Amino acid sequence: MNERLNIWVAGWHAFTQSPWWGYGAGSFTTAAGLAPGDTAHNTVMAVLVTGGLAGAAIFSAILVCVGVTVARMSGLLRIAFGTVLVVWFITSMVGSVEENRTTWLLFGMMAVAGRMEVEHRFAMREVFSGWERNESRIGAYARA
Repeated sequence: MNERLNIWVAGWHAFTQSPWWGYGAGSFTTAAGLAPGDTAHNTVMAVLVTGGLAGAAIFSAILVCVGVTVARMSGLLRIAFGTVLVVWFITSMVGSVEENRTTWLLFGMMAVAGRMEVEHRFAMREVFSGWERNESRIGAYARA
């Protein structure tokens, strides 16, 4: 934990030097004066250092939109994406996942599923409701 605390202190110091706009994408280690292989070990700290308050506001807005989208979903889809979002959130507290392609793929999948939920509400509920009546219909399609 001491290593992470030192990294976070160095990151906070770098943030205070350029709080509004940050240092640019991928520049955490350079800005904090760390070895090239180090990471922030915290997504919030990484976003603050690389994007400043402007980048943190944009990232926060994206997270809020994704959270609202997942909250508006229903059935098993909401449970699945809600679980994924909670796991992502916990991971972001101990790792730098803001530049990870998987993060943006998951956010994109959540946005598309949320849009499909709005446009095709009944079809999505039929597929992701979790009711047994759908299993007989799915079984009929599998036998055909």
